[in-house]
Amino acid sequence: MEENISEIFGLFHDHKIKVNLIQNSAISFSVCVEDKIGEFNYSIGANFNRLRNEVLEFGYGKVDQYTWITKTEIGQPLAMFYTITTDGIFQSDAEVLAHKNSTGKVIQPNAKPGDIRYNDVNDDGQINNDDREICGNPWPKFEIGLNGQASYRNFDFSFAGFGSFGQDVFNGAASWMGGFSDNTNHLSGYVGWTPENPNTKNPRVLYADNRNARGDQSRWIEKGSFFKIRQLTLGYTFDQPIVKKVFDNLRVSVTGQNLITLTNYSGLDPEFKAPNIWVKGQDDASYPSPKSVVFSLSVQF
Repeated sequence: MEENISEIFGLFHDHKIKVNLIQNSAISFSVCVEDKIGEFNYSIGANFNRLRNEVLEFGYGKVDQYTWITKTEIGQPLAMFYTITTDGIFQSDAEVLAHKNSTGKVIQPNAKPGDIRYNDVNDDGQINNDDREICGNPWPKFEIGLNGQASYRNFDFSFAGFGSFGQDVFNGAASWMGGFSDNTNHLSGYVGWTPENPNTKNPRVLYADNRNARGDQSRWIEKGSFFKIRQLTLGYTFDQPIVKKVFDNLRVSVTGQNLITLTNYSGLDPEFKAPNIWVKGQDDASYPSPKSVVFSLSVQF
């Protein structure tokens, strides 16, 4: 058995870059392993990345930046989720009356069993925009990439994968379709609260009523971690004498792209393009990465 083993370790980086408004701290690490065992050859590569950012200043005395669901402030990362937070679903009229602020005022007097219980963050006895708070981080804790190639006699195989872990995602499509406040399309398979079915995470269905339909609530924030196999290829090269009489090289292959995605995110695709940097984690139902299977024939004379 012939062995030829080499391990190549990439450089380990730990650096900080200060550019006017934002300080980025990054760590990256890569490794590659190659080996040959008889007629079997393979190589596997992996890389690890971690990025942190901190807003240092806006200029002109500005200290923060708001969007519909995010807040960016000095000393914190960009585009942190900033929404009304929820605390389950009212199960009875008694729970509605018991939801009071520190002075004894009922916070949601118009709520009914099956409605969402919101947190009165500023303790003023009502729910409004002043009760929004930081409740999620759109930046992944780390990202990894994997790639590999292998060959045995006439067969060859390759793959490439990418994973992003620890980030929060705002499911924009769910926020639009899960409120039932108008006649637009709604989520299929929605199981709302009813007295006969109280053990559900979804509130009761209320048409033309915004009590449970606020778009700026933490109920639409999900864990967005994922690992995706972006490419898989299996090929075969013909080297039989009868083939060599006609072709210098003849290879057939099949390639699959984006066929496997491992995630708990309920949206179309956890790897999406956000509208802009101020809402990095907002998924506006972007078109998902296309899945495909491609058959190829390569001929050389």
